[in-house]
Amino acid sequence: MADGPRTATRLGLYAAGLAVVFAGAYGAGAALVPDSVVDRWVERAGADGHGGDDGAEQGGHDAGHGGGDR
Repeated sequence: MADGPRTATRLGLYAAGLAVVFAGAYGAGAALVPDSVVDRWVERAGADGHGGDDGAEQGGHDAGHGGGDR
């Protein structure tokens, strides 16, 4: 067991490697995807009705409880 890196060292190196990979992906996304594409995507995502805050809970929320507040 003395001839290899210890578990804590190996986990630390793995975590550092993941941080580098995610930072690189974030940087590549910021550099390669224009802001206009992001703005259109966000606009369409909000218009689809899948945004979460647009009434999904208003209509179906009370109906799913079966009248527990009556």
